[in-house]
Order: sequence, then structure tokens, then C-alpha cells
Amino acid sequence: MKRAVSLLFLLSLLVLFACCSASASPADTFLTAAGEWKIDAMTEMMTPETAASLGERLTEDKEELDPSEQEVLRRLYSHLSYTVESQTQASDGRWTFTIEVTIPDMQKILEYADAEILVSGETAGELITRMLDEGTIAQDFMTEETIDVLFEQRDGEWKIPYSETENTALVRLLSLDETLRFFVLN
Repeated sequence: MKRAVSLLFLLSLLVLFACCSASASPADTFLTAAGEWKIDAMTEMMTPETAASLGERLTEDKEELDPSEQEVLRRLYSHLSYTVESQTQASDGRWTFTIEVTIPDMQKILEYADAEILVSGETAGELITRMLDEGTIAQDFMTEETIDVLFEQRDGEWKIPYSETENTALVRLLSLDETLRFFVLN
């Protein structure tokens, strides 16, 4: 009986250890925050240099939007999906993930919206809401691409250098700065 109880206790500890030690990768954490439109969470994951410049600007632009515009952006970015295809951890404190990303083509959407706003007189929020409600974005404005995303270890944490020199493809796909600026101005 003692053996069975000891074995059961040991198995419970192993299960508990396995469940508690499994944590999301930094790529999962960052892309989940992007898909949920959590600018603050994304900024916290950026390298100090990126957070000091871009992160501050993103937060300021986000604060200029009213709640309905923020909801439109949350809906737009909720179309983001991804699969981590592989990952390599180098000894120099850099971790690269190869990720297949499916996301609304922000550049294409912004070009279309810029022209459409001039004709329709709608705000950016109204136009993108209409495109989301009609399924236009899901049908005509999605893009899929396999990209490499680099993370660097800083003070024991994995941070993303979210810049056009380090993570060019990710910056282009997410277009956070351009999209926020477009909403603020329109």
C-alpha cells in the first residue's frame, strides 16, 4: 500500500512539474499579444532600445484613439495566426524562430483605405469595420509568409529587437506604427 501511495505521489509530482515547467516561447508570447492588440505587452517584450523609441510612440498613438477605434484594431489583428515551424538557439544569446504567419496585408489595406476614405468620407475606423463586417479583409486582404524572427537575451529575459534592421519581415507584416498613425490621422 505504501508503495502504491508513493508511486502515485511521484507520478503526481512529475505531472505537476511537466505542466508548470512548460512555458510559452517568446515568439508565442509576442505574436499572441499582437493578435490580441496588446501594445503594452508587446512593448514590454521589446529590447530597451526599441521600447524607448517605437514602444513609446505606439503607446502614445494608441492613447489618442477612442475605444471604438481600438476595438476595430483588435478585430483586425485578431485575424493573425501563426505556426512556429522551427527554432534554433545560438550560444551568443540570440534565438531565431522560423514562423509561418497569416495576417491581414496591412500595407494593402492601408493603400486601399487611404483611397477609399477620400471617396466615401468614412473614417478609418468606419471603413475598416465595414470591411471586417463584410468579410472583405478575410477574403481579399490576407497574406501568408514564412519569416525568421530574432530574439535576444537581455538581463535573463528574451526580448525582440522590433526594428527594420533586425526583424524586417515581422515589422513589415505587422505594420504597427503605420497602422496606428493611419488611424490617428484618419
